[in-house]
Amino acid sequence: MNNHGMELEPFRKAAIELADVAATICERYGLGYTLLNESLWGAAEVSGFLPWSAGIQLGMLYDDFVVFLEKCKTELTGTDYYIADAQNCPHFDEVYVRLQKRSGVVLPMGREADQVYYDYFIDIIPIFYAGNTTKELRNMYNRFSYYYKCLHARKRPPDLFKISKIPRIVKNMYYYRQRDSDTYSEMMRYLARYGTVSTKYVLIPSLFRQTGVVRCAETYRQSTMLSFEGRRYHVPTKYEEWLREVYRGRTRKSLSRSVVNRAVLEGPPLVRRVQLVGLEMLVEFDRICRRHNLVYTIAFGTLLGAVRHRGFIPWDDDVDVLMPIDDYERFLDVAAEELDGDRFFLRTQETDTDCNLVFATIKRNNTVYCKANRDKYDTHLGVPMDIFPLYHGSNSRVVHWVQDRMCKMLKTVVWAHMGAEGEPVALKRWFYTQLAKIPHKRAYAWHRKIANWQKQGTGKYFYVAGIRNPFGKAYNKSVCFDDRIQLEFEGHMFYAPRNYEEILSYVYSEEWARYPRLSHRVAKHLPGLIDIGNLFIDYGHKGG
Repeated sequence: MNNHGMELEPFRKAAIELADVAATICERYGLGYTLLNESLWGAAEVSGFLPWSAGIQLGMLYDDFVVFLEKCKTELTGTDYYIADAQNCPHFDEVYVRLQKRSGVVLPMGREADQVYYDYFIDIIPIFYAGNTTKELRNMYNRFSYYYKCLHARKRPPDLFKISKIPRIVKNMYYYRQRDSDTYSEMMRYLARYGTVSTKYVLIPSLFRQTGVVRCAETYRQSTMLSFEGRRYHVPTKYEEWLREVYRGRTRKSLSRSVVNRAVLEGPPLVRRVQLVGLEMLVEFDRICRRHNLVYTIAFGTLLGAVRHRGFIPWDDDVDVLMPIDDYERFLDVAAEELDGDRFFLRTQETDTDCNLVFATIKRNNTVYCKANRDKYDTHLGVPMDIFPLYHGSNSRVVHWVQDRMCKMLKTVVWAHMGAEGEPVALKRWFYTQLAKIPHKRAYAWHRKIANWQKQGTGKYFYVAGIRNPFGKAYNKSVCFDDRIQLEFEGHMFYAPRNYEEILSYVYSEEWARYPRLSHRVAKHLPGLIDIGNLFIDYGHKGG
């Protein structure tokens, strides 16, 4: 139970269990630890999790951290708990480690490397010794900051240039060119330069504001206890001062507007079950397309998952496909007869009074997976599979550009009546509210008319649902659909463009095989309402 008398969500419950495991090990061997970051904020102000927060962060001075990891090797053997770090987890490029608990999710053979993303975790953050003078501390912080920026600099996907972002682009390019295969090791060696020798100052890599009591080693040696969801954990005696230093006005205000992601709160087993619901819809969609010779390709995150993971990206929670407009419209016609109506529902502007999208989605009946407050609208709220149409594209770059601008504006109008509901920024909320005064059905009719300007095939397609709509590039070329292959995805074979590497390079950059930052590996659709009943409740026993 939490401090409001409500049952804790699965991820939070597991996080408490993991924090107890860590605290027990620390107490057994006389090691110090403290709640850090949002966990400390939550303990101080609400005696538990902040509304949007799921995990727990524990900090340890480096000498205790080293011993803690050593003791975990024996203490966790034969249990459901383990340490995940750069030594045993591919693409783990952070300074901290994770204490994890196995969730029971079982992935198909060959996907063992992804298993770590389907388990529960808390973060264990080392507090590095950083010297006895402010100069030494400053030098260490600057050097760490340099390494960290190099480590996380990425190649930008094409066609995203904006003049306002030139300074950021230039900085990113600089750090990207400095990055090499040894950057992570160099950073870790530098952070550990003082080893376990105690110094006056410390550095917490998860924070970019290191002032006042935050940077003093003595802060983390003097502790008191605070209640957190009915447990009591160590915190710095000067925790109030620590929080004032770290969470100042604008930072605190920004974080306080964070959207609750219930997929994270419910935990990886729920995300896996949602993925399997999506797979169920994709199999049904593929069956209909094969029977009626309709052309499609898996797209975006689904395509990346097929190539990089042979299944879902572990933190992805939906399915995307692309269809040329002629096949798309034929699918809408045949689906009325072919789609299994007991399990699935084809959602379009024609079926739902409050549909806010310019493309069709297949929804799983008897499920709910949507943003908060969407249940007040007249629309199907189930787990979605997105079907994006590609319209015939013009041979004129100017016409393509005009169409793109007009369709983007109208797409926003179609979406605005729901978008205004959850927008935290007042000015944007006002803007969407004004747009919503235009009837969204009328805006959709205009959108379709403009998107269909070009009636005949030209070898180019026109994409209307995303940020970028390339002129004769990547997925906007008819060759993507004329020359297809089949790729494995979760044990099934689905159609994909043969030039998938070109497409992934366009969508995600040439580094499409590279994972995002660890903290970004979470379900992306920020659902606030979730209910999938007993669907795939036994996934763990059937091999996922």
